[in-house]
Amino acid sequence: MSSARGVVTRAFGNGARGLSALLLSMVVGGVGPALAHDKTDIVVLVNGDRYQGEIKMLKQGSLSLDTDAAGTISLKWSHVAQLVSRYNYQVRSTKDDVHFGTLAAPDRAGELKLVGPSGTQVLALSDVFLLAPLEHSFWKKLDGSINLGFSYTQSNQAVQYSLSADSQYRTRRTTADVRLSSIFNTQEGADSASQQNLGFNLVRSLKGRVNVFGLAQLQSNPAQGFDLRSLAGGGAGLFFWESSRGFCIGSAGLVVDSENVTESSQVDTNAEALAGFRFSSYSADSPKRSVNLNLNTFTNLTNRPRFRVQLSFSLGWEIVRHLKVSLNVLDSYDSRPPTEDASKNDLSVTSTIGYTF
Repeated sequence: MSSARGVVTRAFGNGARGLSALLLSMVVGGVGPALAHDKTDIVVLVNGDRYQGEIKMLKQGSLSLDTDAAGTISLKWSHVAQLVSRYNYQVRSTKDDVHFGTLAAPDRAGELKLVGPSGTQVLALSDVFLLAPLEHSFWKKLDGSINLGFSYTQSNQAVQYSLSADSQYRTRRTTADVRLSSIFNTQEGADSASQQNLGFNLVRSLKGRVNVFGLAQLQSNPAQGFDLRSLAGGGAGLFFWESSRGFCIGSAGLVVDSENVTESSQVDTNAEALAGFRFSSYSADSPKRSVNLNLNTFTNLTNRPRFRVQLSFSLGWEIVRHLKVSLNVLDSYDSRPPTEDASKNDLSVTSTIGYTF
């Protein structure tokens, strides 16, 4: 078992370095000289209140504004009437494609006036759900979270810890994200159990609601019969719904996976059809709430009939700025695990506290 763990450790290490190298190459290829963004942007609310600062981001129905007097504040998007900035922004609307340009003073409240290379465009603020600055700074385009969970039961000496982290990087039409999760359980008189997941996704937006994607994953779950599963593939996706309150997307594609069977030198390689569904919903009301559901199914196309399901669900609340608590559910189902004594289903429920950036 120790040698198998060594294989997993080396594989995860090599995978992480490979993903980091890919992200670094994207950054080096796409980042130019830094452009300072001073606090001269203007935000006017529907009640007439006027704020000056640096418009940081519109996401999940909340506009972040960095001010000199009060630091970074959050404003409900439904309360915003006008935006003005001489800096370039990426704007996503529910009715149009991605837009780019500076934010000029609109002719009427409730409108967003974009001045870009293709001319001047006017969008309804109620249709805009994402607004991000196009500054040539890697760190300003990066956001994500780190979450930790721990539980202990004295009667049976049961201990569980969980760690998860995600990071997302945006360019004009491309989004790259890395996600990591790790769960470990130990109990007196029973074998310890663990599962790890490391995933990388690269999504390229096309015209309208269509996108194409590539993905790579490294997974370990000895309870389900494999010490290491490496997976790579790609496909296309379609947004069914997008707004300032969330989104819903369906995807389909092909992947190839390779499994190192637990306590064996056997390696199984398969081609699989991927079908996925993802739903996210969020509220800017205090306390801020988020709901995320991600469901992927894998149907074996090469060897024996086999069907796998990966489900993740999280419900989170922001308790103070950047700090949140979450309830998380992870479920993995395999109709025909690699070994006969392996579990077909592995369900984990954790509560975590996390920091968002």
